[in-house]
Amino acid sequence: MKTILSLLVIFISSILNTHSQGTFKPSLELGDEYRLKGDIDYINKDYLSAIEKFTISIFAYPKPDEVLWSYRGRGDAKVKLNFIHEAILDYNKCIEISPKYAEAYLGRGICMEELKDFRGAILDFNKSLQFKYFNEGLLLYHKGFCEIMEGEKENGCKDLNRSFDLGYAKSSEFLKKYCN
Repeated sequence: MKTILSLLVIFISSILNTHSQGTFKPSLELGDEYRLKGDIDYINKDYLSAIEKFTISIFAYPKPDEVLWSYRGRGDAKVKLNFIHEAILDYNKCIEISPKYAEAYLGRGICMEELKDFRGAILDFNKSLQFKYFNEGLLLYHKGFCEIMEGEKENGCKDLNRSFDLGYAKSSEFLKKYCN
């Protein structure tokens, strides 16, 4: 997998070197263009192409604080391709840029869950809750599962019930399996 990412970086570097006939100039417009192209590729489930576009947008934005959504989008696309460790690096960058960015904590928490670092995942899910992630049902679903995996059945079942009450139907699977 790392070989694919290495080739992708080489490919993107060549694009940047040849863009505008060798005169690549970062700009807000260019960054936005490639971020939106990355969003479209992500929606169309072309995750490798989305990673490419988000990476170009990261290089294209002239100011460091403009890259937040590109790092998050690239992290999300990496998760879809099971590049979990690489995705964590992108979510870490989001948190470095914007320490209260709830979506980055959720993304990193899901990666930790995937790596079976349930304690680390719970910590990130709590941060995401603290910073008011908009889909609390989804967040509590993941948090509840991790709590159960950590032996905290009472807390986990409580969070899964709250998740279900908030309309996150997938919670019912874990409620039936672990809480009844």
